[in-house]
Amino acid sequence: ANFHYDRTTWYDQFAPPIVDSPFLRFPGVKITLDQEWGETIFFDQPTLNEMVEHADAGGWQVATHSFSLRANDLILNAYEAALQGQDSADRRHRLEHTGIISDDQLEKMKRLGIIASVGLGGTPFMPDDLSFQRSVPAEQWPWMVRTRDFLNAGIFTAGHTDTPWGSVDWRNGVRPAHAGSVMWALHAAVTRNDASWPRPPEPWQVAQTISVEEAMRLLTIYAAYASFDEDRLGSLAPGKLADLVVLSANPLQVAVEDIPQIDVLMTMIGGRAEYCAPGTQAWCTEGG
Repeated sequence: ANFHYDRTTWYDQFAPPIVDSPFLRFPGVKITLDQEWGETIFFDQPTLNEMVEHADAGGWQVATHSFSLRANDLILNAYEAALQGQDSADRRHRLEHTGIISDDQLEKMKRLGIIASVGLGGTPFMPDDLSFQRSVPAEQWPWMVRTRDFLNAGIFTAGHTDTPWGSVDWRNGVRPAHAGSVMWALHAAVTRNDASWPRPPEPWQVAQTISVEEAMRLLTIYAAYASFDEDRLGSLAPGKLADLVVLSANPLQVAVEDIPQIDVLMTMIGGRAEYCAPGTQAWCTEGG
């Protein structure tokens, strides 16, 4: 990652993607452009343009952490300069988290083919973050993580939990019991709410909710596409890796409010059971 003064081009000595092992792969370069909802922005436009153009010319995907309206302006300008009239289909450049996106920026993302990589789990709490309240004008709050608008506009959208950072409860800085849970993120995407938080979501939050099926796609096959893995991950199909989980209930069939209580009974990686919850250990034995 390129972060503040830690700006490097270490990746020049490799051809993308870097495959270190079957379990570790580097499909692109990450840039951290801002922090604390734009209270700090690390690169100006000329510097950012140079960084993105350099990575793009080398065949690298660029994934940029950008939350604030200003940061998203900067990175979309940089993507536009690097793409030179083409779209991002070959590189699959991404906005990580998306943060605050205006209508004009949304249209620009669509035109350039930029992937919206949205953090689903933290959306119920973002308006309660003190940095958010300090840095984001109230009139921009309805532009926060516009998952529903991205899908409606035809912008390719992938989901993530942003673990471990996104697993911290912003109200008190501690890790709740459901920290990093994909089921928690799924529930947040569908409701923009959290059962442990007494304040109901605002109408502008509810407007960005998506269906359970849409959220599951964002966290599986669409996430795989965002990292060039759709031919081997993200769905169950002949020729793909058997990377899957067995759940205690079907998210498509239970009541929405019960989704966070769904447990992982087994995790399979490449067709091998690597984790079995208490009571299902027999599944992890040879021949189980």
